Amino acid sequence: MLRQEYFLGNLVLTGGAVAISVQTILLKRFVIRFGGLLPTFLTMLAGSLFLAAAVLATGGWRELGALRPAGWLLAVYIGLAGTAVVIAAVLLLQRAAGGEIPRDPVSE
Repeated sequence: MLRQEYFLGNLVLTGGAVAISVQTILLKRFVIRFGGLLPTFLTMLAGSLFLAAAVLATGGWRELGALRPAGWLLAVYIGLAGTAVVIAAVLLLQRAAGGEIPRDPVSE
């Protein structure tokens, strides 16, 4: 997969992995101070704004008009199912931790 035609995709994927790594390191003190909800919300908001800007800049919004109802239903399902899996995992972790997930699991 190191061929010329995959270079841009591999570069974007590598950049994303580096960005998530840096984000994890930089957000640790904010997670300890504010809990996980606020930093997660702000991270998702920033990512959504950057994605929306990229879609608008490339004209990708035109393709949304061609999406059929089945496509919209699938997109909603993917969003809801992905969210449900994360919420279920957090609730299971809270139950396993005795009701509360430690804010700084490394030091405890």
